[in-house]
Amino acid sequence: MELCEHAWTDYGSVAVLSATVAMLRTGQTNQGQTARMEQLVESVRAKNDGSTQICRQLARLREYQQRYSAAIGLYRQTLADNPSDVRAVADLARLLALTKTGTDEAAQLIGRALKQAGPSPELLETQAIVFLASGQFGQSVDRKSGV
Repeated sequence: MELCEHAWTDYGSVAVLSATVAMLRTGQTNQGQTARMEQLVESVRAKNDGSTQICRQLARLREYQQRYSAAIGLYRQTLADNPSDVRAVADLARLLALTKTGTDEAAQLIGRALKQAGPSPELLETQAIVFLASGQFGQSVDRKSGV
């Protein structure tokens, strides 16, 4: 964790922040470390107001913390600032589907992401999750198997 803090201080890149959040999401950190990294992400966000990449990383952290409504709000904020952020579109679609707070919207979002970026394993997986959450079991199997 200290390495991440030093790397941010020395380099200040979004890649360092992304790696930090990814490390937290592995579940290999304790509450104190998670709190320290949350403070780091928040301070980075405050210094870089308007950065959609930082906002998306904070959304990923909130999702890890199971603060789903906050994560959904941050993904929406990311998309308001950068509607073409396919990763944020897919992340929001997946979270809406998994929390069953907007499966219709999730279907529209993943459709939009697939139109923008074309099919990729990550987007097709998210589409399958949306289909499953919507009760479209046959669709999810057909899409994942390529049938």
